[in-house]
Amino acid sequence: GLAYSNLKPSRPPLIVVGMHRSGTSLLASILQDSGVLMGTRQSRGKTESILFRDINTGALERMGHSWRCVELFPPQEELLNHYAWLTVRIEKQLRRGLLRQHLGPWVALRLVRERGLRWGWKDPRTSLLLPLWSQIFPDATLVHIVRNGLDVALSLLAREAKRESRSIETLTRTQRERFVADVRLWEFYLERIRQSAPLFRTVHTLKYEDLLSDPRTELKRLFAAIDLEPRARIDPASMIDASRAFRSRQSRLSWLDDLDIRAPSLSRLGYE
Repeated sequence: GLAYSNLKPSRPPLIVVGMHRSGTSLLASILQDSGVLMGTRQSRGKTESILFRDINTGALERMGHSWRCVELFPPQEELLNHYAWLTVRIEKQLRRGLLRQHLGPWVALRLVRERGLRWGWKDPRTSLLLPLWSQIFPDATLVHIVRNGLDVALSLLAREAKRESRSIETLTRTQRERFVADVRLWEFYLERIRQSAPLFRTVHTLKYEDLLSDPRTELKRLFAAIDLEPRARIDPASMIDASRAFRSRQSRLSWLDDLDIRAPSLSRLGYE
């Protein structure tokens, strides 16, 4: 890995990954409330580190991609072997911004006082760039949250419908095609994370639906896996709304039954 001797916190980071709309914000909020420093500058309401979001967005743009545009995305071996220049660029951005933008001005004092300070970040785009991040933080702990791909696509659809003040009861042909494409995008993210997991020392995967249905058991498993002694101000289970699970099943949207989705991960993960 690349050295951070002049600013590296005493412990490697916790990296929250998963497809957009999969519960990464909820998970990051729980970790933050349990004593993990997830960034002093975050996008409003998303528990998303502005520094890491901007680094990831810039890296994807330099590769000719975005979080949603992944056609001809380089395979893992190519990322590891031919994008060393991008890893170097990311490291430079971290040197400039990690203490000042993400960890905050008082973190040096905390690092002296608390040798076990836990920190990390959440940005779903990280899921696509894990081979690069593994070069910088090989000892990082990866926490992957998985949600039903149909619910993910439905959540993306509902978010855009809300912006446009329209209903999701009926869709145009283009909107239907986008929905199917988003389920396949969800599968692409899952596959990229699965391929990259062996590059990290510790990986813990949990299902969004399990977290919602039995939060105390799932969080106990999570905290044990990542070696975290939670210092929560409130019970993390109280932050969870169980009704958010399996929205696509509850919605009774007639057009859902007519789609030809063909996403093997839905059945592999028990979502069909």
